[in-house]
Amino acid sequence: MSSQSPIEIPDALTLSDEFKRLNSKQVSNFVARLGYVDEVVETLHSFLRGGAADESLREFLDNLELDVFFALVFSSNPEEHQSNYLVHSSWSFECTPQQLAEIVGEDLMTGGAGASKTAFATESELIDWIRDVAKRLELALKHFVGSRVYCSAIAHLMVLDAVLTELLSGLIRARFNPNLDLPSQ
Repeated sequence: MSSQSPIEIPDALTLSDEFKRLNSKQVSNFVARLGYVDEVVETLHSFLRGGAADESLREFLDNLELDVFFALVFSSNPEEHQSNYLVHSSWSFECTPQQLAEIVGEDLMTGGAGASKTAFATESELIDWIRDVAKRLELALKHFVGSRVYCSAIAHLMVLDAVLTELLSGLIRARFNPNLDLPSQ
């Protein structure tokens, strides 16, 4: 995705009762949050293309950790933001776990174990993990936008949060990694 235009919310979601119940501020923040996720994907791709040459790996990871945390939390005010938990819990009510799993497939859900290894990964292994996470985030966002049925939209929203959480976990664990050029603060 990684474009400057706003993320388009698929009709499969906007026509749902759950989405229709959102107030205008919640809708605006919902779209903004997805745009922020898209920016995280672009930041990852830029880094992988060598675009962060002016900052150390630690600085990049530090900035990325803040961006990912913000993309996950965005706002704690329920009048302004639909919580990720409610999307996972009540918005997915119409979708069985089997439907969600079939929609998402293994490609997007595998790879999560890499986050637990970032504390001891080499720089090269960490970059490979970042590349994998960037690919899965981009695919989940693309599939969300292209969703034609409600459960597909919900499944891909949930995958976005799962992969962002994985990314955040891996970034925090990388702070313990003695193999990286990560000077202590």
